Amino acid sequence: MIKLLLDCTPLVAGGGLQVGLGTISNAILEPTLEVHLVCSPQIFAQLNSSHISKLKSLHVITHTSGLKKLFLCSELKRYENVVQPDITYTIFGPSFWKPKYPSVQGFALGKMLYPEVRERYKNRLQKYKEKLNDRVKKILFLRNADYYWMETDVVKSRFLDTFPSISPEKVFVIGNSYSPAFEKRSQAPSLVPSNNCKPFRFFVPASYYYHKNLEIIPHACSLLRKRGIEEIQFIFSIPSSSAGWNKLSYLAEQLQVSNYISTAGEIPNDIIADYYASSDAVLCTSLVESSTAVFPESFLSKRPLLVSKLDFATSICEDAALYFNPLDPEDLADKMFELYKNSKLRDTLIEKGIQQLRSKYPSPSQKWGLQLRMLHDILKVRAET
Repeated sequence: MIKLLLDCTPLVAGGGLQVGLGTISNAILEPTLEVHLVCSPQIFAQLNSSHISKLKSLHVITHTSGLKKLFLCSELKRYENVVQPDITYTIFGPSFWKPKYPSVQGFALGKMLYPEVRERYKNRLQKYKEKLNDRVKKILFLRNADYYWMETDVVKSRFLDTFPSISPEKVFVIGNSYSPAFEKRSQAPSLVPSNNCKPFRFFVPASYYYHKNLEIIPHACSLLRKRGIEEIQFIFSIPSSSAGWNKLSYLAEQLQVSNYISTAGEIPNDIIADYYASSDAVLCTSLVESSTAVFPESFLSKRPLLVSKLDFATSICEDAALYFNPLDPEDLADKMFELYKNSKLRDTLIEKGIQQLRSKYPSPSQKWGLQLRMLHDILKVRAET
């Protein structure tokens, strides 16, 4: 029996929450593990009674943002001393503490690997803050982890270039997948696929961050409006009361395209499959991704995918997506219209997506098998040294 300390404290928003919840769901059912979970309030809010009852112990942190994270170190060390785990697994780091026992941390800081994205920042102070933030996180990764895992070979290559002192043998690649909850929900008989009635709906599953490049969408909508195309709508997943949505909706109002966009608000992990099913296509405008569940979720939902033509996408989507230049609103508008008008293209992308899902992406159970093997391999190496 392996005593596992599962650290989900850095997970507060975005796709990381889905990965964390998926890992928890699998770990608690693994008979070879005794699972002790420390997590953020955001993770805890999506745990059900079944999850909690199967954990050996649970600790929810109180500090999740800004400088308050610095107080986590002593809090987590106290919990570690109580648990005394065989291994600590931080889903996505960096953590703010150095475990006494072997530790592996996930890496999903894409902006650190694509510094050219920050050169586009108009706000010099913001650019400086993020570069400083990168320096701190690099130090934390080097100091607080023994092993690392990431979700694509492209990220591993860029990661090793960024951290030349880290041995490739200490870096694992485990492909991304959709969560068990998404898989279960998407197979529900009551989940009726979208019909082809107007308007044509693009689902945009993304939190609001600069690198998500969401402002390009209202600009592309403005071009569609000038062409007299009003049958396309965009459904976001951003809280309606957030600063990010306020920025997007204000921009849309200035461009006179408010009728093109709406938001469903923050969507719980267990029902997000519904929004894929009720949409006609999925749009990812991001400039940076370490990996994203949007791709396999689109393929599983049989929804055509429109995505930025950048290596993080082309390397794992190949010909299963329609690509656009993420710096060119006109190219995006052209590709939106092409996908909207061309049903044969949509059918082809759906078929290619199904093939890509089978060949490139593990199922949730397969992904968990790879994660479990990673933990066993690390402990075996540690025992031999």
